[in-house]
Amino acid sequence: MLKTIRKASEKDVDRIMKFLQEAKVSTADVDSQLHPFLLLESDNGEVLATLGIHMQEGKGLLRSLVISPCVEQYEVVALFREAFKFAVEERLEKIYLYTKLNSAVDFFHLLGFQKVDVDDSPSFVKSYKQFSEAILMEKSFSV
Repeated sequence: MLKTIRKASEKDVDRIMKFLQEAKVSTADVDSQLHPFLLLESDNGEVLATLGIHMQEGKGLLRSLVISPCVEQYEVVALFREAFKFAVEERLEKIYLYTKLNSAVDFFHLLGFQKVDVDDSPSFVKSYKQFSEAILMEKSFSV
């Protein structure tokens, strides 16, 4: 099955909302133009993975990472690479992500993320109160 990664458009909002709702993930701000999404799709247009990017203050917060069970690890890496490419194109200095899974920390380290204290992050990153028990990680870019 051929899969593609692309930036979502307005016409994808309903499909993204449905995909996130099925995964029981918050759909807050999905329809906002301030928070672009990347999609991994099957050749028949089925959404297989999403990754949102909340951008503010020259920084980004990766959010709404949802991955279907059929997605291979190399495809997840490709999705993150597209997010990194997007971050560079948007001239973001850093991107952040929260994870509640200790087991995911090593994977994110391989992608270049480092643990960081929430107090050292931008205010919009701190505002995600639902992640108060999560691990915050960041990745820097040369802009």
